[in-house]
Amino acid sequence: MGRGLSELQKTMLTMPVDEHGQIYVKDVVTKYYGWKQSPNGHFNKKEIGSKQYISAYIAIRKSLKRLSDRGLIWCIGRSKFELINEGRKLSAKLISSMVKPFDLDQIAVPNAKKPSMCSLYDGIYECAACGVKFEPFGAKSFPLRCPFCGKATLQRYHAR
Repeated sequence: MGRGLSELQKTMLTMPVDEHGQIYVKDVVTKYYGWKQSPNGHFNKKEIGSKQYISAYIAIRKSLKRLSDRGLIWCIGRSKFELINEGRKLSAKLISSMVKPFDLDQIAVPNAKKPSMCSLYDGIYECAACGVKFEPFGAKSFPLRCPFCGKATLQRYHAR
């Protein structure tokens, strides 16, 4: 095995999950290839091109098989998949590595006014299940589940 993950596989592992903790292949295709879905969720083969469509289909199937063989995902039919424990851990690492810290003092906003009141949910939260840290940025309501793994295991993050 010894090889790293392809960009397509990284895209698959870092996609947000639905309310059931699953990821649809068509959403991966939309994000990775930039193809638009029709209202019924299909892709226009004529618009994309038959060869490109077949090449993408083969690449997706091979990537799904390789991720499954590595024990990172569980395929549910041909249209969706779910991250399993090792996949969730790797997904959390990939997502954390994608987030780059920045210094707020470096951002110059002319005539900026400081907000008079912060949101109740301001701050950084961590998912106990997958380890992803995120900030709801002044949300008026708090997400009940982690936007990455779908588990209801969120807690306020305190730097150690």
